[in-house]
Amino acid sequence: MYPVTKTARAVALRLLVASAVVVAGCSANPSPPPVEENPPQTSAETTTAPPRSAREEPVRTSLSIGIDPLRNGFNPHLAQDSTAFVDSLADLVLPSAFVAGEMNTDLLVSAEPIATPGPQVAQTVRYVLNPEAQWSDGTPVSGNDFVYLWQSLRDTPGVRGEAAYRAIADVRTTGGGKTVEVDFHQPVAQWHELFSHLLPAHVMQGTGFAEGLRETIPASAGRYMVRSVDRARGTVELSRNDRFWGQNPAVTELLVFRPVRGTTEGTDQLRSHQLSYLDITPAETSEQAFSLVPESRLRQVTTGRELALTLSVTSPVLSDAALREALTGLIDAPALARLAAGRSADVRVPERAAAEPDEGALAALRERAAAQPLRIAADPADAAASAAVRGAVDSLTRAGVPAQVVSTDLGDLTARGLAEGEADAVVAWREGEPSAAQAAGRYLCPQGPLRGSNLSGYCAPEMDVAAGEVLAGAAPPEALHEVESREHLSVPLLRETRLMVAGPEVVGLPEDPEQWQGLSTVAQWEKRGEEQR
Repeated sequence: MYPVTKTARAVALRLLVASAVVVAGCSANPSPPPVEENPPQTSAETTTAPPRSAREEPVRTSLSIGIDPLRNGFNPHLAQDSTAFVDSLADLVLPSAFVAGEMNTDLLVSAEPIATPGPQVAQTVRYVLNPEAQWSDGTPVSGNDFVYLWQSLRDTPGVRGEAAYRAIADVRTTGGGKTVEVDFHQPVAQWHELFSHLLPAHVMQGTGFAEGLRETIPASAGRYMVRSVDRARGTVELSRNDRFWGQNPAVTELLVFRPVRGTTEGTDQLRSHQLSYLDITPAETSEQAFSLVPESRLRQVTTGRELALTLSVTSPVLSDAALREALTGLIDAPALARLAAGRSADVRVPERAAAEPDEGALAALRERAAAQPLRIAADPADAAASAAVRGAVDSLTRAGVPAQVVSTDLGDLTARGLAEGEADAVVAWREGEPSAAQAAGRYLCPQGPLRGSNLSGYCAPEMDVAAGEVLAGAAPPEALHEVESREHLSVPLLRETRLMVAGPEVVGLPEDPEQWQGLSTVAQWEKRGEEQR
């Protein structure tokens, strides 16, 4: 026991006095009972919670896919935007009435011809929309979207597949916009090709058809929605559309599309698993290089698109069919195809009947071109078209036909440039194996100065009649080909070739690459984890 000092006694005495004062005060004016802010927990209640910063966020499943560098906008209906990637993106993001010839049961309850409302209508088709169909911002998919696409494709220059839409007389909606009746003033046998890749009218009406999808696709009604577009890096990110109401929602949450600017870059990223899949235009050695990457699978396909040189019949230089024939006789399609493709291997050149140009017509062509050089246009953002047009201009100039390159986009050309004679010809992509509706659009008379699929501007009453018969199914698309041999309107140059490559971590693709369908089925793919490889 420790001894008690004088100092300790003094402290104790002061504490005793203070306690007495406090007790006296409490007796006179008692305070509320004390509140225990952090009561002790019993051993049964005690839990251990990590701090917020230590909590793990769920990992989002993702796939990185290599594509060709971005070119223009994302509107699949505009010729200037049309690329393999834009078409695939539209399949993932935008709804279509029919897919691969089958009714899209996610979007439609039914679609069928019905009795016409009167003798002035040749055909009527009724579409009944799924009541749950909606855009990613919550707006219902409705007849307004049908009306918007019809009017836009009917009235906008530089569009694809407008012929069948020009055959529509009216689009009527009932049932809160969920029943759509389409009246045609002339029969359209392939009406199921209509209303593919519907656009969000409630957004697009404020921005314009040609401009609304230039930077992104603002609303989705597909399995994915556009999350971001980084033009500087050339990347497009899609996230799973949580408002998608249909069957088989997307398996993978995030798709990241990255540009591949060369075979070495692509093989390096596939080998290191930075990319899991690629859908690209091949270079000279791409197929061999990718086939050497361990566990890679690949398929090379020729698509239905082709690059073509189209001659304008309203050109002051090429208004005569004999002069157009003389010009086409000077075009070395295989050479231009190699220049456009940037390779000599696996170059597909469409067949055509070519004859030696008539010397008299050739002399007349040289004389006209000497007074006003032939102007051939191409979109500068399209590397293949630009390479082909430069080669064409050089070869014509060497043959004594002065020519110049015109760099401009198809929007300006189809709105006024071709009609006003700012260009005499254009190199652009088109359908190499057109359907009946697509073939009809190539030869229907343009609506005033505006040109859609008919870039040549050729117009003849008998061709309108023939195009109508093809639309109605009374004649095959080949019935329209005779005008090409007679009028010399275009020269096909190159069929598009795609190379699809998959790494070992992609799950959901058919084992046989010959059964691959490109990016249209990517919603059902997923990435195998490292531990599973």
